[in-house]
Amino acid sequence: MARRVALDQEGDGSTVLVLRLGQRVDSDLIRVLNDQLRSYMHPVEYARRPHTSREAAAILGISPKTLLRWARQGKIRYWETGRRIRFQGEDIEALRESMRRDRLTEEGR
Repeated sequence: MARRVALDQEGDGSTVLVLRLGQRVDSDLIRVLNDQLRSYMHPVEYARRPHTSREAAAILGISPKTLLRWARQGKIRYWETGRRIRFQGEDIEALRESMRRDRLTEEGR
């Protein structure tokens, strides 16, 4: 049976996921995918862990710029440590659920 996915190393030392069709997935996406898998395996730990704006945006399927705008508008709670902005897993999940409900409402019209 042929392998459908494999891990490989780039010249700069970063890890990439190679899909069956030869497509390469960069390390940022691998980290987000791992994060998602961990959230299903350990939901309590995931909910308590702080996430960067990049991670949170990837989980929500939006750009980091949109996430930061929404945070400043009060759509999601956040906190700053120095110049870094962090989001709590439970707040990300609450916003994702809200987005899902809004989408279902719009589709039902």
